[in-house]
Amino acid sequence: MPLMSCIQNILEISDISQTFALEYEELYKTTKNGKENIYKEQNNGKWQKITQSTLPTGTKILSIILYSNATNCDLLGKS
Repeated sequence: MPLMSCIQNILEISDISQTFALEYEELYKTTKNGKENIYKEQNNGKWQKITQSTLPTGTKILSIILYSNATNCDLLGKS
């Protein structure tokens, strides 16, 4: 199935967008030197903050992680 069709099918599920982290969120921890940023998830990173600030109002970043299973099987059952 083409990638864009897969993404479109996922986004058409009505309540799935409630589980997406689509906006930058600053996280802090208190230290003896004051507050310190925490970079825990993708939407807490500097890239997300900078990129989101360049987007038109009302638009959001949707990060998609792709992977491929490259398991090889032979006919003799060795792998």
